[in-house]
Amino acid sequence: MSSDRESVAVRVPQGLILGPLLFILHINDLPDAVVQCSVLIYADDTVLFCTAKQASVIKDKLNGDLASIGRWLYENSLFLNVAKTEAMLFGTAPRLSDVENPNRQ
Repeated sequence: MSSDRESVAVRVPQGLILGPLLFILHINDLPDAVVQCSVLIYADDTVLFCTAKQASVIKDKLNGDLASIGRWLYENSLFLNVAKTEAMLFGTAPRLSDVENPNRQ
């Protein structure tokens, strides 16, 4: 004998003691969507980083993986909080001087 079927929402009520564990289980395969960069997840923060000698190569790698992450988020009924999203470019002064406007790269 089996129970009646019920639909399951993709939500966890806030404050639920199992919430953090269920969230971690839900995003556990996010790094599989990242191909060209490295990903670091700590609790609900995710960092995507990559290296290259040219800013244009970094831009291409990040944009490719961000597109993959966007698809992954959609498929998993999640969204990116754009207000909490940052981009940073690190490098030596000579290399960074070649970048005209890092916000547009």
